Amino acid sequence: MAIDIDKLSIILQNFVSSVSKVQGAVITSSDGLPLASYLSNEVQDERVSAMSATVSSMAERVSSMFNQGVVERIYVESNRGFSILTACDEGTVLFVLATEGLKQGVLLQEINRIIPELRSVLDGGNSWGNSAGTRWNR
Repeated sequence: MAIDIDKLSIILQNFVSSVSKVQGAVITSSDGLPLASYLSNEVQDERVSAMSATVSSMAERVSSMFNQGVVERIYVESNRGFSILTACDEGTVLFVLATEGLKQGVLLQEINRIIPELRSVLDGGNSWGNSAGTRWNR
């Protein structure tokens, strides 16, 4: 069944618009291809998607090397903001870009709120993941 890209885009737009200090969000495939995005003009979704795939791959290697199990979420924290990558399902990742000053707990709560919505759309309306968070596997 085809993925409703317009629906994904609306979910991302509502998410970014409702959480202050979030600069954008992208749903990307594990291969690094953007499926849907809502980003500020200076950020390109193709670059974000490619970087997401690279970071995800590296995190999986680290997790595997140290026998830590399956990667569920990745944080990249810098002095002017942070990025969070969260698994949506086995083939997609949500990338969120935020500026400094946003409390990570608030953002995580909002991410956890939209993940089931995203999963439902990605699965063609038949959500299969558990509400605690689905891990990504390649």
